[in-house]
Amino acid sequence: MPSPPSETFALGPLSGHWYGLLVALGGVVFALLTAWLWRRRGGSFQEAFWLCVASLPFAVVGGRLYHLATGGWSTPGERSVAVWEGGLGIFGAVAAGGLALALLGRRRGLDPWRLLDCAVPGLALAQGIGRLGNWFNQELYGEPTDLPWGLEIDVDHRLPGYLLHARYHPTFLYELLWDAGLAAILLWLVAGRRRVRPGIAVGVWLAGYSLGRLWIEGLRIDPADHLGPLRLNQVVALLGIAAGSALVVWRASRPTA
Repeated sequence: MPSPPSETFALGPLSGHWYGLLVALGGVVFALLTAWLWRRRGGSFQEAFWLCVASLPFAVVGGRLYHLATGGWSTPGERSVAVWEGGLGIFGAVAAGGLALALLGRRRGLDPWRLLDCAVPGLALAQGIGRLGNWFNQELYGEPTDLPWGLEIDVDHRLPGYLLHARYHPTFLYELLWDAGLAAILLWLVAGRRRVRPGIAVGVWLAGYSLGRLWIEGLRIDPADHLGPLRLNQVVALLGIAAGSALVVWRASRPTA
């Protein structure tokens, strides 16, 4: 599997970084799918769409702060605010963006659990789309591999100690496929004929995404803070699995509204 020749694009008068464009595209998909699901539940498409748009700046800030707090400050150039070049932590982005969406919805009299349930399928798809930005940046790849789908990394993007290895695990692709499968499950839960209690889909997303991140993170070789033998993001993923499972059990025990 080859890597893209450039991390930037030029389309007529428009130019920029693929990472930023893909993150923006993921945000649009997230807002549109959330609004569509909210309308299916009898709500206003426009209201849900603009609530999602309003939550996106919080997600960007939360993602950047999480990235900096978990090792970004130690990397030269990482104090820049140029998030379109990379450097967003998904756990921080989801925590800040999800909290903002819930609070904004509550202020407008909406059920925050139902709103978040409608948000998680689009969130999973947006995460997968955003991971394509890592492919264009040739970053966050896994350990060397001889598998047929090994990702070719240019020499100037290889990490110290790996200069002689040409192909690596395409962790961006693994997470993209995992997120797409998770989105399909969440759509079935939220839009299926037999709807589950509010909040369960949120718990399924949290546990499901964290489970995928746990094993995919273990393949990565980029520098990261560790707690014992685990990368910090793996520890956070374990907490996410526990919290998501507990949330499913708790919300399943609640009476149907």
